[in-house]
Amino acid sequence: MATIESPTRKTLANVTNTPRLAVNHSKKRTRRHTEEHDALLDLHETSKKSAPLEKPISNPPDSHRTVSAGPSPRGCHRRLGHPGRATLSVLSTRRCAARPLLESFVSSQTMDVHQFRNDDNEASSILSCAYSNGSNREKETQLAVGTGRGKIEIIDTSERDSCESTPSRWSIQAYDGPIFDLQWNKDDVTLAAACESTLGLIDISTQALTGRFDAHTAAIKSIVWDPNDPAIISSGGRDGNIYVWDIRLHSGAYDAKVSPAMTIKQAHNPTFRKKRNVPQSTSKSVTSILYVPNSSQQLVSSGSSDGILLKWDLRSVKATMEETPEDPTVAYSGSKRPRGITSLALGSNDSLIYGLGIDGMVYPYLTSTLYAHPSAFHSTGSRKDDEMESQASSAYLPPTESQTEQRSSLSFSNKLATSPCGRWLSTGGTCGNAYLYDISSMSDVVFDRKPVILSGHSQGVDALSWASSEMLALCSYGGTVRVWRADPSQARRCREESDAEWHWRWANAS
Repeated sequence: MATIESPTRKTLANVTNTPRLAVNHSKKRTRRHTEEHDALLDLHETSKKSAPLEKPISNPPDSHRTVSAGPSPRGCHRRLGHPGRATLSVLSTRRCAARPLLESFVSSQTMDVHQFRNDDNEASSILSCAYSNGSNREKETQLAVGTGRGKIEIIDTSERDSCESTPSRWSIQAYDGPIFDLQWNKDDVTLAAACESTLGLIDISTQALTGRFDAHTAAIKSIVWDPNDPAIISSGGRDGNIYVWDIRLHSGAYDAKVSPAMTIKQAHNPTFRKKRNVPQSTSKSVTSILYVPNSSQQLVSSGSSDGILLKWDLRSVKATMEETPEDPTVAYSGSKRPRGITSLALGSNDSLIYGLGIDGMVYPYLTSTLYAHPSAFHSTGSRKDDEMESQASSAYLPPTESQTEQRSSLSFSNKLATSPCGRWLSTGGTCGNAYLYDISSMSDVVFDRKPVILSGHSQGVDALSWASSEMLALCSYGGTVRVWRADPSQARRCREESDAEWHWRWANAS
């Protein structure tokens, strides 16, 4: 077995020539933090008194302009974020009518449903899926699907003319355990898979395993490629650790032993962070990780124990950290104890990070500071109006499970995802439904608090992935992948014809 020793952490620190950030040990707000926070408070106060909205403009869904609104009454700029980054303009301009597009999503009962079975001809649970990056460019629609028994299947979900045509499909038995996450690299040549405690790489052209990385002592829950360096990939797992890997250190032999380029031990457990050996019972899982937009040196992570997000500076040897100052799962939801975050996704213009809570709520955070967003949204029928008035500073969207269908919490397998255009947010659930939100609003975290509901699975929707702004795949624990497409004319016919439910499923307005 070949053995390759890891270089010092200097290698990762010198990825760019950007100087290291100074460690901020103070818990006080900086001037930038205060200005951004006050700007959002101004928005929240003025939105209640705003005039009726103008007639929606007829721009196409992907046309989205950001305009500065000038200084706020408190003297701070209304444009949030850092220079050079796509930012959130706190602006009360005309909104684009997008809900009709979400309500036009349909799925054929014959041509858009794909079944996955194991060797015993039993339904194989699906825990992860990911469309290739080329799917957004309409070059291809390759969907990678990870099952509960370690099999990875690549299927072409292009629209078919008839049910007789068979989509191209191939599979590889990568591992023996469940695959919790799949991620394509930038050029769609390599697919990374998280199976139990192993991070594996698959060459798409040869359909073969090309490398493995072992350091985690428990299941890997999330993996993400560096947006600027195709050789760097990070992983976070149930053992509470985050590892940054350089695949160039791999010798080419599948079983070669490679050490991580950087290690963050017990990321969400500060009590044990400095200890070498931590009992598994005291570990706090890392549930999701993502890179900060336009930066390959900052990583954001969520944990299973609370709603606090952490931001890690990978240029520092000690991985300096910022964190959410107040846990929104306690402060903004009315809960008496903290709840974990199961999945993270970037919002419109990358100015917000949306986190799916284990309590079924979607929590927005400011990307620049990780502050929880101060706007107030309440779920329909889940709380009384007078109770919500006392929660005026709450920062969550409606629960992703309808009160009449599901009152229990989500599982850590449920995920959320944003469309490539950044305008739509989708979440899975435990009752077989998925929920679509319009997050393209320039003046708030969501355009409409009532979600569009996609139903059609008999079991919970754990994984979901957008191919484009008009195509979405939902994966069920019951071994079914259902593809949804935006088709206004077909959606209209489905609502008009009495027997349409035998052949189609269509979006339902909540």
